[in-house]
Amino acid sequence: MSIKKFIGLFLSVGTCAYATGSNTLNGPTFLFSAANPRPAAIYHAFDMPIISSPGTAGATFTGASTDILNSAKLQDLANKGYTHIQLPPFQYCSPAQDGTKPKLGPSDKQYPDVWFLGYSNYICVLDSNYATTASGLEATGGTDPKKYGTTATDGTTAIGYYLGSPRYGTMADLKALITAAQGYALGIIMDVQFNQVSFDLAGTGSQSSAITNPSVLHPMTIPSGGSTPTLSSINFPSGFFNAYQGEPNWDIPSQAQTTWKFGPDLNTGHTKVQEMIVNYLKLLKDLSVAGLRVDGLKQIPISDWNAILSQARTAGVTFNYGYGEAFNVTVPTLSPYVAIMPVLDFALQDVVGNVFANDASVSTLVAPASLGNTQSAVTLSAGHDFYPNISTGGFHKFYTTPKSVHTHTDTPANLPNACAACTFNRNDLANMIDSQLAIAYMLSRRDGSPLIIRFDDDKDVYDVSFNPKGKNIIKNALAFRKAMDANMAPHEYMVALNSDVLLIARQFGFALINKGGRSRTIPLNDLSIPPPSSPAYVPNNLYIPDTTYNSATNAGGSYYQDVSDAGIKYTKSSTAFVSITGGSSLILPSRNAKFFVLQYPTGLSARSVVFQVNNATTSLGQQMGVVGSHPLLGNGAIRPDFLNIMMNQGASPALANLWRTIPISFPAGSTVSPYTVPYKFAVINSDGTIAAQEGTSTSLTISSTGTGGSEAHSYSGGGGGGSSTVSFRVGSAYTAWGQNVYVIGSSTELGSWNTANAVIMSPTSYPTWTKTVIFNNPSFPIAYKYIKKSGTSVTWLSGSDKTIPGTTSVNDTWS
Repeated sequence: MSIKKFIGLFLSVGTCAYATGSNTLNGPTFLFSAANPRPAAIYHAFDMPIISSPGTAGATFTGASTDILNSAKLQDLANKGYTHIQLPPFQYCSPAQDGTKPKLGPSDKQYPDVWFLGYSNYICVLDSNYATTASGLEATGGTDPKKYGTTATDGTTAIGYYLGSPRYGTMADLKALITAAQGYALGIIMDVQFNQVSFDLAGTGSQSSAITNPSVLHPMTIPSGGSTPTLSSINFPSGFFNAYQGEPNWDIPSQAQTTWKFGPDLNTGHTKVQEMIVNYLKLLKDLSVAGLRVDGLKQIPISDWNAILSQARTAGVTFNYGYGEAFNVTVPTLSPYVAIMPVLDFALQDVVGNVFANDASVSTLVAPASLGNTQSAVTLSAGHDFYPNISTGGFHKFYTTPKSVHTHTDTPANLPNACAACTFNRNDLANMIDSQLAIAYMLSRRDGSPLIIRFDDDKDVYDVSFNPKGKNIIKNALAFRKAMDANMAPHEYMVALNSDVLLIARQFGFALINKGGRSRTIPLNDLSIPPPSSPAYVPNNLYIPDTTYNSATNAGGSYYQDVSDAGIKYTKSSTAFVSITGGSSLILPSRNAKFFVLQYPTGLSARSVVFQVNNATTSLGQQMGVVGSHPLLGNGAIRPDFLNIMMNQGASPALANLWRTIPISFPAGSTVSPYTVPYKFAVINSDGTIAAQEGTSTSLTISSTGTGGSEAHSYSGGGGGGSSTVSFRVGSAYTAWGQNVYVIGSSTELGSWNTANAVIMSPTSYPTWTKTVIFNNPSFPIAYKYIKKSGTSVTWLSGSDKTIPGTTSVNDTWS
C-alpha cells in the first residue's frame, strides 16, 4: 500500500468543536445546522403541560410533580444552566373526558388517557375550522393551513398532522411558550413521530378491521365551532399506508419499518406522505421551534429519510438542532443512522449503566465505546422509555431493584403508572444517586448533549430523605458545564484514580466522581497523573468548588460565584492541593461528585488540530486513523470512542481519498516548555484493529498559545512496512497510592531498560493494566519486564526477563 501524506495542523486558540465527522456523514448536512454548537443541557419536559388546566390528564404517575412550563419554571431552568427544553409530541390524542378510551392496537385493547397516545398521530382536514381552533397559525404568517399538509384523494382537500393536544396545550399555547422561552435564551425541541397514526382514524368500530382493509381509515375533521375532532368521510390517497405484516422483530429493518404495533403505519416512500411530513416540518419552523427529536428513526427506511430531509432542505426548512431515536447499544448498528442525523447515544447509556448501576469500573468511562466524540450525540441515563411508572415494556439498568425487568403490578389495564414495584424502584435512594452520578459524568464531558428527564431533576434538591442531605449533583454539574462552555474548554482528560473514582480534567476546571461507598482524600498526586512529557492538565491556581454560575462576575475575570462552600477555596501548587482556609486536604465524599473551576481562568489555551491524509488507499470496510503517544491519540491504538478515527471526505471523486479527523484539542504548551506528540497514520479494519501503519513516526510540536494559523508537513512512503504493534496486558498488578505500572525493555520504544523512559500503562480494569506500543523496524524477540513507579521509587517484577516473540499481544500476571 502506498500512501502520500499531507497533514494540515489547523491551530487555533480557545476554540471547541462539538460535532461531527465528515461532510458526508454528518446528519446536519440535511436538516440541521452543523455550524451551531451542541445544546449544553436539555431539560426533558416529559409529559409536562404548558397550560394550567390540562384537561382531565393528571400526573404522569402517582407522586409525580404537576409542574407546568410557565415563566417561573423557565426562569428556574435558565438559572440552572439548561439551554434547551424538549417537549412531548403536541399531536392530538383523545382526552378520554367522556369515558371513551382510545384504542391503539390491533388487539382492540383500550387504554385510558396516557402519555404515549401522543405518539400515534391524528391526521386532520386542514380547513378554516382547523385554522380557527389552532389559533397559533396566526403567528406563522397567515391563517391558511393548507400549506402545511398534502391533498387527499379528491385533489383539493388539504390533510396533515394535527398540532395541539388537550393534554399539553394548543398551537397558540405552544407559540406563546416558544416566545417566552426565547426571552430566557432557551430553545424548544419538539418530539415528533411521523410514521404511525391512531386507530381512532378507523372510527368507533373494530380497530382490527383496519388491518385487513386500510380504506376504513379517514382523516379527522374539526366541526364548525368545535374543538374535538370527529371522523370525516374523506379518503386517503391510494397506497398511503403500508400493509400490516404482523408483530415486528425490531432488529430486522424491513419489519420495524412496516409495523402496526402502535397504530396504522404510513408508507413514507409515498410522495404524498413525504410532502405531508415536509410541510409539517415547515409549520414547526414557522412557529420558531429550535430543534427536533425524531421518534422511531429506525421505523422509516434510510432511503425515505434521505428523500424527506433533502426535500425539506431544498424548501429552506432547516433547524438549529435535532436528533433521532434509533435504539441499539452497539456503535456499528447505530452508524448508518448517524448518516441521517445525530442520534441518542444508547451505546454510552449502556456503558454508564454498567458503571453506575451495575458497579463496573469507572475505567470503562475513560474512552467509552460510544458516539459521543464523533457525532453530536444526545446522551442520557434514564430515558422515559425505561423510567419506572412510565415504561410500558422493559427497563434499563437504572432504577431497577433488583437490576432486572418485572411485570407491572397493581395496575389497571396493565399500565405502569401505579405499579408498586416501579414506585419502590423510583423512590430508592441508591437508584436516584446512580442516575445522578451518570448525569454528572455526561455533563462533565466535552462532547454530547445530556438529556435530563424532569423526574431526575426534581430529585436533585435539598431533601431530608438524602444522606448526606442536599447533594445537588445535577445542579453543580450543570454549573460546571456552563462554566466550561463559557471558556470554550476544548479538551478533556480522564483518569480512573481507582475502580470507583474518576477524574475529568477540562483545562479550566476538573470534576471528581466517586461512585463507591468510601470517601477518598484527594492528594496532589491524583491531580498530576498525566505523563511528564505533557503539560499540566490541572493547572496550578485558585479553584472554587461546587458553585453556581454567575455571568455578572465575568467582567472581573471570575466565572463562578461561591455558594455551597462559601468562603472555602482550594489552591493547587507544585507541592500541594489544599484549602486556603486551614490548609486541609480535599475529602471526596462517597456516592458524590465535586466540581472545581479556576476562579481566574486567564492565560490558558489549547491547540485544536485536524489531521488530514491525502491519496490513502484502503479496502472496502477500512478507514484511516491517526495513532500516537498521547491519550487523545489512543496511546498508539484506536480509542474505543473513535476520537482519533478519520472520516472520508469523498463528497466528489476529487475527494475520494481525502481523510480528516474532527478537531482534536491538545492542552497548549509554552514557548519555554513545548512538548511533542509522536504520531502515525494507520489503516483501520472494521473491527477497530490496525491493518497497517506508516513506518516512521512524525512529531507534532505543541508550544505557546500563539495567534493560531496553520502548519503543513509533507511526507512520502510508509504504509506499515517495518512497523509492528504489540499490546501488553498484566493482571493482578495492585498498586499503592501514587504508584503506576510501566512496561520497560530492551528496545528504544520500551526505554532501553532506563526506568526514566519506561512506558506508562493504563488501569483499564484495575488491577489489570494495558498498553499498546508501536515498534519501528523491530528485531524480535524483544526482552521486556514490568515495574511499579512512584516518583523515583521503582519496584521490579520478580523473576527473569520476558520476551516478545513477534506476536501482536502478550498477557502476563504480576506475581
